[in-house]
Amino acid sequence: MKFLILAIFVSAISACSLVQKIPVPMPRSQVEHRFIEALDEFSETNRVVLLKQLQRDYPDSVWRTRAQTIILYAQELDNRKRQIEILRKDKEQQAADIAELQKENQELTEKLEQLKGVLIEVENQPQ
Repeated sequence: MKFLILAIFVSAISACSLVQKIPVPMPRSQVEHRFIEALDEFSETNRVVLLKQLQRDYPDSVWRTRAQTIILYAQELDNRKRQIEILRKDKEQQAADIAELQKENQELTEKLEQLKGVLIEVENQPQ
């Protein structure tokens, strides 16, 4: 009987160890809350004002480093957007230049054909 109770007790303890433990959320610090707010603002508006403020207010925090990384990526993204806009304008200008050159080429081809006709007429005139 004691053996049966001991076996049930050991089985119950073993079963408890197989159950996954549910993680208990850790309370967030004030700087973490501010980081999340800043990140939300950045996600919605692409503004980094709150991230920069967090960086100034908490210079020794790990969240400052994370904010700084996001700010650097945001700046790089802005730089690339400007570069793309410059390239887009260059492409438009080149397309306009090509169209103008094609028009000029067509006009020159027509003038060349006219000159050929005049040359043939001159050569066919009796002297």
